[in-house]
Amino acid sequence: MKIGIDLVPMSVNDLFPRSKTSFFLDYIAVKKIKKKQVIDIIKGIAKCF
Repeated sequence: MKIGIDLVPMSVNDLFPRSKTSFFLDYIAVKKIKKKQVIDIIKGIAKCF
């Protein structure tokens, strides 16, 4: 799952074109938590920094 790696740059680029990310809130809102998926998303987000 590569959602985290796509999520951070696209969100930052929408807010501030050509800027570098200094922080990002890793809040996940889901109806039912699937541990493996959440871990994969967090790892993907972490790789962006």
